[in-house]
Amino acid sequence: MEIKTISTLDELPPLSAGRCDLTPEEIAKKSVDRFNDLATAKYMAGQDEHGGCLVDKVCLANMEEEIIDLWHYIQALRLRLGE
Repeated sequence: MEIKTISTLDELPPLSAGRCDLTPEEIAKKSVDRFNDLATAKYMAGQDEHGGCLVDKVCLANMEEEIIDLWHYIQALRLRLGE
């Protein structure tokens, strides 16, 4: 199965393009497909920037930093949404 990669998030269709009459299976497929598109693009951008084998480079400190970034992104979105 070929995975189409993207360069930026702007290349994805807007979230408003979704329908409200989706089955659970359709929602799951859309979710996984979107994850695959985003994750592949992000991973390959990281490869271009950092290179090397992630398996050889991964460490707990990097994961903690990424989790902290994610926390801040979530909190910023909460503020943006007025929550």
